[in-house]
Amino acid sequence: MARSTLLVLCLGLLGLLASCSKESEPARYPDRPGGECSRAAGQTCEQGFVCHYGSSAECGESGANGACFPMPTTCTKDYSPVCGCDGRTYVNICVAHSHGVSPRYSGQCTGGAALGAPAGSCGDGGATATCGQGLFCNYSEAQYCGEVSGPGTCERQPTVCTKEWAPVCGCDARNYSNDCVAHSHGASIRHRGLCQDAGQAAAGAAGDKCGAPGHGACSTGLFCKYPPKAKCGSTSTPGSCRARPQACTADYSPVCGCDEKTYSNACSAEAAGVSVQREGACEAQSGQ
Repeated sequence: MARSTLLVLCLGLLGLLASCSKESEPARYPDRPGGECSRAAGQTCEQGFVCHYGSSAECGESGANGACFPMPTTCTKDYSPVCGCDGRTYVNICVAHSHGVSPRYSGQCTGGAALGAPAGSCGDGGATATCGQGLFCNYSEAQYCGEVSGPGTCERQPTVCTKEWAPVCGCDARNYSNDCVAHSHGASIRHRGLCQDAGQAAAGAAGDKCGAPGHGACSTGLFCKYPPKAKCGSTSTPGSCRARPQACTADYSPVCGCDEKTYSNACSAEAAGVSVQREGACEAQSGQ
């Protein structure tokens, strides 16, 4: 008899502990609905809840019912944009629900800034479409000028830059000598190296033959370097596509380029996209 009573007490205590454990679990968002709602029937949720519609419900316009979810008071800042039933973009579903709005579909709405976006963010999905005077919208190279991976960041345009030659292609499809110069013109960086058009992109790559019958030109950022016997392309001997140097020394060892212009050294000529014809300055043309 005593053992039976003890067993009942133990089972009761275990049940109480299990109940306490469940009640102490934090509510996980957003898997605790609070009843149904319907736009067609005019059935709304209680205060503090938002009517959430599934992706096929078309925000209740199809007549489908939604489910009432608690409106969150705190959300993460992860960028998983949704277009709300109010036609506005929210940085994620939690932020949409915190504004009492159900998402219509995943992804950004057409145009406009995203609610809940970090302060200082810009571009599609940012807190502002454009930055203020003296600022520019800067994107990481992985964002492809804002075409993927969320908004950029408003940063101040530099007013002083070095003359370093490290060419980049800006988001405005213009070439700049380095990052700083691009930023000073209000342009973020699309990729390293010079911009290419469709024809240039299809041109010769590094190491390809060039400058002779049957061989085309080199792609952007490369130049055709001729061996001495090619005589700057005047024979059938081809040259080879080589990368233009991005930085040169200031030493004076003049060379004559294939364009009949004198350069301070071979590196300077090649940085200008010109192969070296011979060492020494070019001879002055008659009549000059």
